[in-house]
Amino acid sequence: MAYILDSVPYRIVFVDTDHIIRYMNREAKHHYYMVRGYGDLIGKSIFECHSEKSKEMLIAAVEKLKTTATRSISASAFTTSASTSTPCATKTAC
Repeated sequence: MAYILDSVPYRIVFVDTDHIIRYMNREAKHHYYMVRGYGDLIGKSIFECHSEKSKEMLIAAVEKLKTTATRSISASAFTTSASTSTPCATKTAC
């Protein structure tokens, strides 16, 4: 997967729900390390390289993603269990 992401000519940074940087593709490393002059950011808080205003926006975005993901997982689990159990309960060929 890293080879694919490294071939993308855009900065890609993966951050977990605790705001810790977990992965940076080659373009992101070049930009943040060589151009911007940051040290190693992997394993560090994303807030170490953002302003207070950016921090508020990032927290809001992560919270929105958490909420959306939770709803999506709950909805897909309900849909999957409802659609897979009903047909086999009524047909003997399942």
